[in-house]
Amino acid sequence: MGVSSAPARAGHAARRSSLKKVHIVDDDPQVRKLLQQFLNERGYIASVSEDGAAALSWLEGNEPDMILLDMCMPGLSGVELLRKLTELHPSVPIIVISGQADEESARDALRGGAYDFFLKPFDLESMESHLRMKLDLIDEPEEELRS
Repeated sequence: MGVSSAPARAGHAARRSSLKKVHIVDDDPQVRKLLQQFLNERGYIASVSEDGAAALSWLEGNEPDMILLDMCMPGLSGVELLRKLTELHPSVPIIVISGQADEESARDALRGGAYDFFLKPFDLESMESHLRMKLDLIDEPEEELRS
């Protein structure tokens, strides 16, 4: 199966007043499961795709608030998918996750439109903090930003 979604769990201290949707695109089933469970437990609605083609198909009828994107996947690469996503959904921030430990990959991702870049294995709390910070900035009314 290419895409799945699990309901967010109620009662977590970090629960948000309006649930934010995060779509995870990673070919590693363990990473998908870990991220989905972690984010659901923190009050997000996390859905997953196993590759770029599945992600594009899912995104035809859905618009998440954030995308977590693996850079190294078979078929449509993360770099190619990043380009397509920034064209199709320019207002959706993308956090890139990668197992490649070179600075050039990070620079390419950020130049390609990614909001942030995390190297695997990454600290889940830190990643969620960056995700939350970006989503909170998006939610702030313009008047507050001008103050």
